Order: sequence, then C-alpha cells, then structure tokens
Amino acid sequence: MTAPLDSSFSINTMPCAEMSFGGVRATEAFKHNFSDRWAEFLRSEFPSARHIAIASGVTTRTAENWLAGSCKPSGDTVALFFLRYPEAMARFMAGT
Repeated sequence: MTAPLDSSFSINTMPCAEMSFGGVRATEAFKHNFSDRWAEFLRSEFPSARHIAIASGVTTRTAENWLAGSCKPSGDTVALFFLRYPEAMARFMAGT
C-alpha cells in the first residue's frame, strides 16, 4: 500500500523546470547525448556487439545500432544493465 500524498502538494503548482531532474535544459541535454553516452558505456564494458547482444538479450543488429548511436535502449534494458552491472552503470549515469 502506498502512503497518501500530502494534501498541500499539487503537481500543477510546480513549474515544469522544477519537475525534471536538473531542469528542462539539463533533461533535454541528457536525452540528446544519451545515445552517444550509451555507446561509450557499451564500448568500455564489452568487446563486441555480439557480447552486448548476449548480455542484454537483444539481436546483434540492435547492439550494433546502439554502438553506432542510431537508436537507444528501452527502459527495461537500461534497468537490466543496472541490475547486472551496478558499478559500471553508476559511473555511466554520473558521466564519469
């Protein structure tokens, strides 16, 4: 069971910039750079697209697309990587 929300809280009273992590500009920048950062993370952790495909349960072609930065993983795939590679994903998300 979830706790009830504080009755004084209303999402409608929050400016959009405050609702997103780091503000709207930071959120848009993160989205814009995600494919490149994801590819960089994969290259640092896996020797080939085939290894990525095996680790994530996707096709080799999808892994190749990630490496090329032409597509992004789904949320469940990112969550799977967090579960399997927590330290590496923490570094990736921190941008280090």
